[in-house]
Amino acid sequence: MDQFKFEVKNMGLNFYIPIIIFLVVFCSLFFLPAEQYELQLLIFLQTVFVPFSAWWSIYLVYELYQNQSEEILLLCYPRNLILNFIKFESIFIIMLALIVATFYVILPDVSIFKLLILLISQALLISSLGLLLAIFFKNIETPFMIIVLYIATELLTLGDVFLWPHMFFFDFNFTFREIVFYAISSMLLITVSLYLSYVNVRTIERKII
Repeated sequence: MDQFKFEVKNMGLNFYIPIIIFLVVFCSLFFLPAEQYELQLLIFLQTVFVPFSAWWSIYLVYELYQNQSEEILLLCYPRNLILNFIKFESIFIIMLALIVATFYVILPDVSIFKLLILLISQALLISSLGLLLAIFFKNIETPFMIIVLYIATELLTLGDVFLWPHMFFFDFNFTFREIVFYAISSMLLITVSLYLSYVNVRTIERKII
């Protein structure tokens, strides 16, 4: 069986959660209050929809640790891990692009290009970190908890209190240069996270063999 189909089958109903969230968010675009619509949607997308990019990436290693199947599954996981990550995140990015395109139809004055760069960078960053955390902690509960706590803290403080990297933008006053810098920084972190994820899985594989 194709590894991607195998992952989808293993996820079961969990595979459809981000798709359901996408449909809910997509429909909600037309019902948000008109006052400060742009800002509300920006925060809504960043803190509600984008974090679900980590859902599939975290569940990529669910079967490894759920049934303690490392000895069997690690024979095929290392070489397909990054490829499957790319496949799942490509689906998520398509959904994200549809939301941003609809946002642009509703509010043509919004810079769709800047918004796409920002949200895609955030989605890939959260998903790659989620994958790394799942492999590091060897469970899916811990990365989900860390992501939720981070988002909750950022929302409560609007990114102004704690001295840690702030992933979200809580206003539309960002320049194209800031977004490009953010995207480049994110890509570096994404690359490092995926590399460490791959190395960690290969390390486990060598220990088992």
